[in-house]
Amino acid sequence: MTNTLIASHTSTSTGGFAAVGAVEGGHHVVRVSGELDLDSRDMLIQTCARAEESLDVVVDLGELTFMDCAGYGALISARTALSRHGGTLTLANGVGEPAALIALIGQLERGAGQNVVN
Repeated sequence: MTNTLIASHTSTSTGGFAAVGAVEGGHHVVRVSGELDLDSRDMLIQTCARAEESLDVVVDLGELTFMDCAGYGALISARTALSRHGGTLTLANGVGEPAALIALIGQLERGAGQNVVN
């Protein structure tokens, strides 16, 4: 099985963020590492956009150490772009703070429209 690189974006000025997209075993996989935030969000979007031809993209979050709301927004932007063409975005290997943020926002989205009492 051969892996084919489709895109790679790295930056030391953005918390060492890297996004590497490759075809692995017939799937387009984008591996991200470092910090996904406002400074690095465009790199993720660009890397996922290069994989759009496959329509189904897996984003591997296993080496992501930090993600803020801007990073979450980048995932939503990538998902929206893929879904316009009938594709999907799947998140894999989420751990630590990034996984906690995704879970929290998911809970908030499912609870939208409910009243919150302090």
